[in-house]
Amino acid sequence: MKKIFLIDGSSMLSTQYYGNLPKSYTYAKSKEEKLAAMNDILQTSTGIYTNAVFNMTKTILRLIKDYDIEYLGVCWDISRKTFRRTLYPQYKAHRDETPRPLSSQFSLMQKVLDHMGIPQFKLENYEADDLIGSLSKNFSSGNKVYILSKDRDVLQLINTNTTVWLNTKQSSKLFPQIKELDNEFKHAPYSYFPFSLDAFRIIYGLEPKQLIDLKGLTGDTSDGIPGISNMGEKTATPILQRYDTIENFYEEIEKLEIRDAQQLIKDKGIKRVKVEKMLENKEVALLSKGLATINTEVPEYKNLSLSDLKIDLNKEKASTIFSTLEFHSLKL
Repeated sequence: MKKIFLIDGSSMLSTQYYGNLPKSYTYAKSKEEKLAAMNDILQTSTGIYTNAVFNMTKTILRLIKDYDIEYLGVCWDISRKTFRRTLYPQYKAHRDETPRPLSSQFSLMQKVLDHMGIPQFKLENYEADDLIGSLSKNFSSGNKVYILSKDRDVLQLINTNTTVWLNTKQSSKLFPQIKELDNEFKHAPYSYFPFSLDAFRIIYGLEPKQLIDLKGLTGDTSDGIPGISNMGEKTATPILQRYDTIENFYEEIEKLEIRDAQQLIKDKGIKRVKVEKMLENKEVALLSKGLATINTEVPEYKNLSLSDLKIDLNKEKASTIFSTLEFHSLKL
């Protein structure tokens, strides 16, 4: 059984950027102060910003060494114009423009990984999550897959052979909840929480596949997914525990008069749910579920083989680009 690691490159690079900014930039109060503080962000002697690239490269090198990684894929977003934006123009439309010191590092990071000999994946019209989902589905049968991301959406990909290492500030609060689990790789990298199938069930009280239904009901403000207004996870979870999916819930309540449907869900212990409001927002809930669903059937990736994820480390090329970027402390 092989161990395959899939990294959300866009997520990791952004995390490394914001996590390694100088205080002068982080706490700048005006545009002028922030502009002046840009000079304090790690960069080469020729003015190329490298704070995110340096720290992501260091992280990946540490992962390869600590976990003896042989198969690895780094997946990237290309733009926010994906099939989800076509379905719902407001999807991620509210997000601020990527700051220049970060945006300039995406192509640079990909160049560094290319020189290192690490496989990368990106595709127009899809998000990194879709590529990770398709690769995970293709190779999880008979192998162990580990997904590294800060995006909670990938938790829907968890199964008996797929674990998500979620980069979250809540790790210290989550670990006590799974202290009885004897999971392989329980000790994930610092700041990452290992969401195995059992861990997900304990923490969410649901199955991973139900995460899309949960988001269908509650929405996700960070992605611009609407959901049903004012519905939180505490209200939505009992619905899914009783009905499994949004579709099953609507199928039952639509057969009844509103008063009878309200009594039915009350008898099933589902509280704070107004049937009339649920019916009015059915299309919104189903749209939101669709937006939250990761595409695990990207056609271009169906015929990939495990060899496409095999690391082919090139020390000479890596040393050259490390030297060019003045990464003197990094070695392959």
